[in-house]
Amino acid sequence: MTIVLNYFSETSSISVSDRLVTIGSKPHDDEFNKAIICLFDDAIVTITFTGLAKIEGLPSDAWIAKAILGQRYDEYPLLSFHRRPIGARHLNQALERIVHSIKVAAKDRNATREHPLDILVSGYKIEKGFYWPYGLIMQKKSRTFEMSYRLLGRPGRIIDSSQFPLTISGGWDKMEPNIIDDLRTTLNTVAALNASNSDELASTALTVALREFARKHATIGSEAMIIKHVPRDLASFVSFKPIRDHSIPFVENLFGPYRISYSPWIITPATYCASAQFISAEHEAQFGFAKQDGSRGYYKIKISGIEQDPSLPDIFYIGRHPAL
Repeated sequence: MTIVLNYFSETSSISVSDRLVTIGSKPHDDEFNKAIICLFDDAIVTITFTGLAKIEGLPSDAWIAKAILGQRYDEYPLLSFHRRPIGARHLNQALERIVHSIKVAAKDRNATREHPLDILVSGYKIEKGFYWPYGLIMQKKSRTFEMSYRLLGRPGRIIDSSQFPLTISGGWDKMEPNIIDDLRTTLNTVAALNASNSDELASTALTVALREFARKHATIGSEAMIIKHVPRDLASFVSFKPIRDHSIPFVENLFGPYRISYSPWIITPATYCASAQFISAEHEAQFGFAKQDGSRGYYKIKISGIEQDPSLPDIFYIGRHPAL
């Protein structure tokens, strides 16, 4: 069962999710991404989901990307960016496309209609040169195609540092209130410190909480994907961390066995990259965008691999393996 923890403040937006997909109550895929990164003309957000691993035959991350892009795509075996169709260039337009696609799929397909689906959005809206914390929860309940919405942040709203939003998917806060209470206490302490490393402290607190969930529940995966947006640096960071002992899949190539991780979908105003595979210690890409004053700026997205056994070579895979 998926768990996603989303937290945002004035300085960073952090999304931490496990990567296990189950069929019934049995583990099926422990390397599945439940988040995509979207850089729009007016926003930088992480879109996460719970409830359905596949929609209309596609992995849910790819299905959401298809809704935003406005057409089917090709998955490529190497991590590379491709010129995107027009699709949605603004956040609200993308959200409207996703909602419309969910309603159509729920009307046409029993599997989509019968199961609940949560879409969580966390990041920043850009307005008049300012990055405003933004959060939204969209929910489709079982046996319906109607949607409900909860807005957590919006442009022009100053958020009290002691009340930075934390969203928890799937009702886990009710199942394990002690873990969430401890997490909230830690995050409030971090916010009060206002330290230079507050972003990293908050990210660690979220990962520790996810590790506690995984320790108690076998349906929580053994690996976490962390996506962090830091608007002051015009940068986003993606990393992978083990949250309990497990055997990460290996692939064999000319250099020997290496662990597999999967990069998330990345959509920008001009390009997109599906989950894809490459060999590198890390990957960094820069994307041009138009600033409010008409000048050109650049936004950076950096992907780092999973922490691994030091006895293994310092190299790893990022991307959905072609065999999966």
